[in-house]
Amino acid sequence: DEAHPDVDRAGRVLRRAVEQGATVVTSSTATSDRVREILAVEPVTIRLGPPLTPATTVTDRPPSVESVLETTPFVLSIGTAERRKNLPRLIDAFARLGTEHESVRLVLAGRDGDDAGAVARALARLDPAIRHRVHRMTTVDDAAKHWLLHHATALAYPSLDEGFGFPILEAQLAGTPVVASSAGSIPEIGGSAVLLSLPSDVDALAANLYWVLTSESQRDRLIRLGRRNVERFSWDSTARDLRTLYHRLAEEA
Repeated sequence: DEAHPDVDRAGRVLRRAVEQGATVVTSSTATSDRVREILAVEPVTIRLGPPLTPATTVTDRPPSVESVLETTPFVLSIGTAERRKNLPRLIDAFARLGTEHESVRLVLAGRDGDDAGAVARALARLDPAIRHRVHRMTTVDDAAKHWLLHHATALAYPSLDEGFGFPILEAQLAGTPVVASSAGSIPEIGGSAVLLSLPSDVDALAANLYWVLTSESQRDRLIRLGRRNVERFSWDSTARDLRTLYHRLAEEA
């Protein structure tokens, strides 16, 4: 029910491919578990590598980023405004966070998607003083994305489901703490370097964000663990595992 029609159609194509003998490769154990449950086949789990983004600090603020973000803490969300991203609940959590922290801002970076209407309604519910601290960026180029990731106080990633979760690793590469939901593959990809809460628990999400904003020791811990977590992912390993799979399938054929 939460899927975009394009994704729903892709699911039907996938089912037909499986019926014809296709091997299913997933990028996380969590997704493999769902494949077994829904498609009744044994998938192959091959993790992806880390995002191909610079790990160095970005200092020059791109023109598309508002200057106020240089001097104030902000929570960053990156991704299309689609239902799976759970942005209305993030906005509700920011309503609570904004009353406890008088200067924090929220940046919603990503183009409009199938949840744009719900996002707009959630923003309209905010107290005007807090609504003023929300920044909506529907056009985000690479320079803006890199700057935001390196300067955010935290990345918020409260998704209802994720098959992998590149933004988690992008934030960890940039030295930015991650506050996320416990849905899908997020706990598996983020490891112990992510503060988790149920995707439906607005209060817990707000509390975790407040913790990162106000505790330097917590921030330092998450940054340290995040950089260590990214080391688990390697495109060389991905390539080797895919090569092994292709050789096995060729031999079996």
